[in-house]
Amino acid sequence: MLALVVPALWLEHNGGEPGAPAPAVQAAPSVTGLKALVAPPALPESAPRQPAAASPAYLGAVTVLLALVGVVRLPARARGFWLGTLAVTVALAMLPGALLGRAGIPQRPLGVMALAAAVLAAYGARLLCERMPSAGQQRAVGAALLFLVMLALVPPAARRLPFVRADEAGLPSPIPAGPQTATTRMIGLLGMLPPDIGATLGLADVRAASFPREPRYTSLLGAGRAGELSVSRALDPRTARLAAHWLLEPLPLRVVSGELFARIEPVELHPREERSLDGLRRYATDVPPGGCRLGLPTGAPGALWLERPGRRSQLEPDEALATESDAWRWFAVPPGWPAGPATLALPGGKRDAGPQLVAWDSSGLRLAREERGVRVWEWDLARPLAFVATGLQADGSGTPAAGSVVTVPAERLQALRHLGGGPGGLVEVVASAPARLELKVDIPQAALLVVQVKHRPALWRATVNGKRVASERVDLVWTGVPVPAGPSRVVLRARLPLAVWLPACAGLVALAALAWPRRER
Repeated sequence: MLALVVPALWLEHNGGEPGAPAPAVQAAPSVTGLKALVAPPALPESAPRQPAAASPAYLGAVTVLLALVGVVRLPARARGFWLGTLAVTVALAMLPGALLGRAGIPQRPLGVMALAAAVLAAYGARLLCERMPSAGQQRAVGAALLFLVMLALVPPAARRLPFVRADEAGLPSPIPAGPQTATTRMIGLLGMLPPDIGATLGLADVRAASFPREPRYTSLLGAGRAGELSVSRALDPRTARLAAHWLLEPLPLRVVSGELFARIEPVELHPREERSLDGLRRYATDVPPGGCRLGLPTGAPGALWLERPGRRSQLEPDEALATESDAWRWFAVPPGWPAGPATLALPGGKRDAGPQLVAWDSSGLRLAREERGVRVWEWDLARPLAFVATGLQADGSGTPAAGSVVTVPAERLQALRHLGGGPGGLVEVVASAPARLELKVDIPQAALLVVQVKHRPALWRATVNGKRVASERVDLVWTGVPVPAGPSRVVLRARLPLAVWLPACAGLVALAALAWPRRER
């Protein structure tokens, strides 16, 4: 019990955001008495579902009788262990739920109680079978005992299954049948990953309903009560700052591409007054932040070049939005193309060429893959797992415009101001694991290294060049590590303190001592 309970209770208290209030724990269903542990009370035929206040903690009369017989057959050393386990779990099952909640036990140990009763019952069944003179009689007794146990346990369990009532059988599916009934909600976006693992893998974590000790993260995510995320919120730049690098769209909804098309901005470009030497006419344009694709009206030339001093790229066709409109043909802007002034080159170098209508998509979402009814979008606006902050702002001053500008608590801004405003630097992830992260950093001046691991100073410890350093809370939820100028080695480890390990190890040692074989005297 110590090996499991002590680390679980410590993580329950320290695994959330520092200073977050403890969630209200719903009291576990009470057990009305010892009789209820043997056989549950009968439910009326008009109530096919189990009442919320009733506890399903019952062992069955046959199991209890076999457990009493098993006490005789069990070896002396094991008898004390399993009898003690059964007695402690039965006592905890009988305590009031409010008392268990104050003790930090959110659930009654009904599973451990059932395991102890099952072990004792197994020894009891073995003793009865061994008393039979022949193998055939032993098999007959074993089959009879199995039948009696199932007869005692299965009917009450079946009566408490959540059967669907007749008036609910015809409810329609909550998933729309096609794009004509497109919803503004995304369904099932990566809801099975723990939050830090999701951030490490670059996946959007939308299980806000299951974050009872993370009010800041839940507020930033903006998900609904059941963990659903609206498309407009999923495509908000604030979501990209939460390490949402990938977005899944279940087909045939196509709500993501429809939302992108609604946000595209047409722009009229005027040709440059200059002589063309290569047969291309050129237009001055501004690549917006997050610009990932450029649209030309259908019928325009089929080739397109994007130019800036020292760089020239021919744009490849992009079919991500092809099904939304026949009036536009789309081209993909190369990943990493900087925002700002650029030149658009089209075939046809006539001096009297008129204005050219184009459409910029600044969402930063690129269609990475489409397979088995799911489209995977990759988000250029998402920040890497670790980067150097190029500027600092106080929390509550609004979302920073630049991707590498971060916020820190207002009371820490003055102390950390010397770590912001640098030109950035080289950050390389050497090793990444759920409980350990190693990075190489080379920066021209001291700065704040931002790591998209949730800020849990009691759990995660940071070292720079082998020396322990205190981490900072960045962007409300992430971890910031002060790093000096020059090359550095930064390691983040998730460790339980020694005060937690010692009781856990003591419990494991005691369990090993009980299982160690001894010679009979």
